[in-house]
Amino acid sequence: MIVFNGVFLRNGNDFNFSNFFDTSAIDAFTENGFGFNIYNSNGDTDDVTKSSYISVDHITVIGDINLHNKSELATLLYLQPGDTDIICVAKAFIKWGMACVQYLIGEFIFAIWDVRSKEVYLVRDPLGQKGLFYYLDQDVFIFSNSIHFLSSFKLASALNDVWIANYLQRNYNCNRSDTIYSNVSRLEPGYYVTVSPEKKSINRYWDIRDNKYARIAKSPIEAAEELGYLINNAVRVRLKGNGEDGIELSGGLDSSVAAFFAQGYLSKLGVQLTAFSNILPKSYQGVFHNFGDEWHKSSLVAKHLGIKSHIGVDNIITPMLQLMQKGVDVIGYPTRLFLSLVHEGIFNAAQQKGITNLVSGYGGDQMVTTEGYIRHVRYLIYRGKIISAILFSARQSGSLPKAIVFVGNKIRKILGANNYRFEERRKKSLLNDYWLLNDLLTQFNDQYIFNCQSVKDYTYEAINSAIFLERLETGNLMADAYGMQYQYPLIDTRLIQYFFHLPDEWKSNHIFGRALIREVIKNRLPKEIVNQRKVANVAIATVPFGKVLRQQNFANIKEWCLSFSAQHDIFNFIDRNKLIGLTYSNEKDVHDLYKYDYLRCMASMIMFMEKTKKCPANALLQF
Repeated sequence: MIVFNGVFLRNGNDFNFSNFFDTSAIDAFTENGFGFNIYNSNGDTDDVTKSSYISVDHITVIGDINLHNKSELATLLYLQPGDTDIICVAKAFIKWGMACVQYLIGEFIFAIWDVRSKEVYLVRDPLGQKGLFYYLDQDVFIFSNSIHFLSSFKLASALNDVWIANYLQRNYNCNRSDTIYSNVSRLEPGYYVTVSPEKKSINRYWDIRDNKYARIAKSPIEAAEELGYLINNAVRVRLKGNGEDGIELSGGLDSSVAAFFAQGYLSKLGVQLTAFSNILPKSYQGVFHNFGDEWHKSSLVAKHLGIKSHIGVDNIITPMLQLMQKGVDVIGYPTRLFLSLVHEGIFNAAQQKGITNLVSGYGGDQMVTTEGYIRHVRYLIYRGKIISAILFSARQSGSLPKAIVFVGNKIRKILGANNYRFEERRKKSLLNDYWLLNDLLTQFNDQYIFNCQSVKDYTYEAINSAIFLERLETGNLMADAYGMQYQYPLIDTRLIQYFFHLPDEWKSNHIFGRALIREVIKNRLPKEIVNQRKVANVAIATVPFGKVLRQQNFANIKEWCLSFSAQHDIFNFIDRNKLIGLTYSNEKDVHDLYKYDYLRCMASMIMFMEKTKKCPANALLQF
């Protein structure tokens, strides 16, 4: 990982480099109150200077930049063969000023120092895969893509009690610019900040609601064709094509469509694509309902596409406490997204195979398929009404299975979905697995969902949520710790802006969400893959994580928290009595899920405080 740190003395004082940076760090630079250093966190110093900073004319550019449209900019900027992405950014700024950000497509974070205007510009790409943080007061502006660096300064090291409270309560409806440090801000995606001796301004330069890349399609078929072109391009530009490309293949729609285009491109180059899928240990297969793992569907896809290197990964490798500690060490703050940690199995397997570029289908639910919105509506808004109707019918008929079938078919007729019928099945396990209820909820979509700008509103909220941003940041940092880049083609900016502006009614039908993406891969993948519905916790890594690790680790984490708090006075604010009374009684009790999540968050917070020797001012670690 390229790490860059910068300091701008707004008060005009002379810059003393040793006051801010390790003088042994490579590529140190100072000029007129501005200074920075840059290095590779894995110790590899090759090409850091060439790829990560440049001084030309009156500007200096430093950053971590990966552009996907450099070929399109070549003519506009008179790029020469061999010009790096950072040279492209420098030339773009010289030509267009800060309007240059409107022309850049890719994943990037960078800073520009303009010696003429005495201004520093800090820029983050539209979606924010790479983190960027800063501290600002009237005298100094400090920035870095590593929160570790900023927290080393006393003036920026105070903990943010509000952030910690939100973290422990798993509250994701918080300000995305907030961090665990009260005086350190996160630059939000799609924004740039300008700092001069006299003023500071924060400007938004990208919004998914902008119509910049929208094209007019006359029909859903035409829209699907364009969508296929954009997905293909988004996948292609994120591949290295040197045998070091891998893909997380769950067998779901999103990863399967990414695999289709990736394999198609790499096979033309004569290069192998390696696929990785999560599997359960044999001792756990079939234990929880008929849940298996990702192997069945992912194998169908791999065989159909001719992917010869397909590896099943048992994610239950490292104890959860060890994973959590590694997360704190790598990320720099406690994460709410423990899913990022259990990817270690795939990261390990990919590293052993020499993979340096890992493609993921993440983001498809929210950005391309509308599945996230449909699930949100049917589970959160209408679930109570549907269950009430089922219970009423059950009282009338005396049979719960018959009631579910009856109400389901009533809704089917209302929606006009005559090509699908509910059938009574799995009666004996009905109360345990709720599959018929899930079938029912799957039906309940179009007529009640697509009104006004509902899907667009959901997509906008999803892409601007703290949880989405944290997933990108933490995933990127964890992958980097294993020497690889994480790639998310389904949240390519041109792709999601195009999809965003399509008519909502094209994005689903009465039975399925994801209508357009199904059209894209129709006749290109097995029907079982194309026609599958999204079923949470069946074909993703949360199966072994949520169903197995939860029970195994609850007692261990609780014991560790109690032991640690007893041995360290700094943690005497933990309510030990409540912690001692915290029990995990029944896996099917939803409250146990909250207890387990709380316990993990508390343990991660303790690990962070032990590592940083910092403690919140208030007694917040209470259940």
